[in-house]
Order: sequence, then structure tokens, then C-alpha cells
Amino acid sequence: MNGKVLAIVAVAILAVAGIGTAVVLLNNNNNSDDSEITITDDSGKVITISSPLTNVAVLNSNVPRAMLMLGLGDKISCYHYSGTFNIKAEKDASNKLGTYYTPSVETLLQKGVQAVLCPVYAMTLYTSSQKACEEVGIKVIRLECNGASLNSDLAKISKLFGNPESAVKTLNEYNSNSEKITAAITDKLKAENITLENYLFAFAARGAVYNQSSTLNKNFEPIFKQNVTALTNLSTDGVSNPVVGEGSEGNIEALHAIETQIDNFFIRANSKEVTEAEYLAHFSNFVGADKALTGSCKAVDNGDVYVINNALASGLYMPIGLLMIAEKVYGIEITVTLDFGTEKTYTGLDDLSSLISDFQSRYYQKDLASGNLLLSQISSAGTTTSTLAMA
Repeated sequence: MNGKVLAIVAVAILAVAGIGTAVVLLNNNNNSDDSEITITDDSGKVITISSPLTNVAVLNSNVPRAMLMLGLGDKISCYHYSGTFNIKAEKDASNKLGTYYTPSVETLLQKGVQAVLCPVYAMTLYTSSQKACEEVGIKVIRLECNGASLNSDLAKISKLFGNPESAVKTLNEYNSNSEKITAAITDKLKAENITLENYLFAFAARGAVYNQSSTLNKNFEPIFKQNVTALTNLSTDGVSNPVVGEGSEGNIEALHAIETQIDNFFIRANSKEVTEAEYLAHFSNFVGADKALTGSCKAVDNGDVYVINNALASGLYMPIGLLMIAEKVYGIEITVTLDFGTEKTYTGLDDLSSLISDFQSRYYQKDLASGNLLLSQISSAGTTTSTLAMA
């Protein structure tokens, strides 16, 4: 591999209605050597490869979901995540890595892995493991594939594997449909002259609240006034701040000081928790006299606490999650027409299950099943007042 300076990823990122991004893929790498590919990963590191990837290891679940959506699942030779994605690598138990933060470099070499694709933050390689990989020529490429970086990360993955025609087609269609959903939300809010409200968003698995500089927060900015952590002295360096368990004491006090300004409180359920009992348990972890929020919280007092299915809180279904939340919080009905090869129109929450099913059939077929709760609205007494579930 030579050391020439290469052009950064050839993608165009378009802002649509203030929400999300659309990515139009271009097959021209703008290099003097067309076989070379360069991207900047989510850690800010410039990655250059001499030819498209054909054999990778993946950590977490976001990257393999993205690869499966783009028809690239057969490029995965070893992996680490719970559950199953129905990929070829799962047919041999030896392809499953022992740990996600310190995978065996010897195993990676035996499998002929060219690169490890992993997130920047959660469930990712230790720095020492990255160094060990790089010392033997295995690239480490950090892509979150969720939140505000989802669309651009999908484009980077497609490019890393040579922008196959089918992947480009799928991604451009997905981006177009995502744009239509997010534009429909903001157009409706504008048409109804709705005054935006404050909110707070928590991640149940970490017992933490997302700060206002997180990528997830940036998806919510156009449909809410602000994340109330902007009114506190909570750290904005990381993704979130703990409010349950060790290190939560000062953070809880900071939230108590501004909780009368929280109009809506959202809790992101854990990945496999899809029942009412599990959703109510998340409520009890965050709300109470000695918890992150008390009965003095405006959202709690008014019954505007929502537990959201993990699949709709980030990742491929995030646009649908935004649609669901906007309709529920503001009491509006939104109509959107999408194109899954043929156009189809969806109106209101009554069509939500159909919309999700069509998304799953077209892009990724394994996240939500019949009967799974999508959202529960919970009263100050900790009882469910309304629910949305897959039909």
C-alpha cells in the first residue's frame, strides 16, 4: 500500500427538514488508483485500504445489522454479539469471538480477517487490542451505525466493500424513505403551529440520561425544544451521565433542580425487553423519591413518561421512532408516503405496525415481533395508561 494522500469519502450529506441526513453514494473514489478506498471513521481516524474488504470481524450488533441490510452479511467471518443474525459465519461455533473488547488476534489471523468493525463507545475494542490488531496488519474501523451518524456510516460501510450496485440501490432508497418520514414530521409540526416542548431521554441498560451533545439527542432536536441536560452542569463529553448506581448522586441532584421543566421523559428499553412488566420496571428504576426524577417532575406529574422499544430508539428504525413519538406527544396524526419498490401511504399510529413490518421486510427482518410493545405511556403512579404494540 502506498502513502499517497487520498480524497475523503465521496458522499453528499444533505440536511432534510433539520432532521437526519440523506446520503447519496457516488462510485468515484476520486483517487489516482481506483482500487484504493479512504474513509474517516467515527473516531476521526482516516482509514485507507488498497481494495474493497471481503472478510471482516464485527462487534456489537449495529454494524452487522447495517451489513445485512446492504446485502453484505457473507463478508462476516467472525463476530461477537448475543442472539443470532442468520449469517453464514454462525454455522460454525468457532467463528464466535470470546470477548468483544479483547478478541484473540490469533483467531482473527486464522480466519483471514482484514478488518475489525466496531463502535467507538459501547461494546468495543480496548485500545491495547486495537494496537495488537494493527501491528499484524488488521485494520480497526470504528463506526457507530446508529443515532445521527447512521446514514453516513451506512455509506462508509458500502464504500469499504466497494459500493456494490445492490448496496447502493438499497441505501439510496432507505435514505429517501427516511427523509420522507422526518420531513413529514416537521412539516406537520409547522402546519399545526405546535410549540415544541422540553424532554429528557434515558438509557435503561446504562442507568443514565443522554446529554444534549449525544448523537441520539441530535435526532430529537427538530421535534423538541431542548434536552433539559442543557440546563444543568452535567458533563457533555460523553454519551450519557449515570443516574442509577455508582456515580449518580451529584447527577441526580442536578436533575432534581430542573425537573419542573421536563415536559416529557423517555426511557429506552433494553434490547430484549418487550413486555409491559419490563417497561414498568424501567419506570421504577428512574422515578421515585430517591431516584433520578421525583413526583415533582412535570413529566411524571402529568403522566408524560414513555418507555420506548430499543429498536425504535436508534438504528435503522429511528425515523419510525421519531414519527411515533411526535404523534403521541403532540396528539397529531401524520401521513407519509414511502416507496418500497411501489408507493404506499401510512396514516397515524393505526398504520404503525404495517409501516414497521414493511421496513423490516425491505431492510432488516429481525427486530420486532407480533405482540412486542413499541411504547408504553406511564402515569405518576407507575401504571400503564396507554400502549402501542406490534399487531
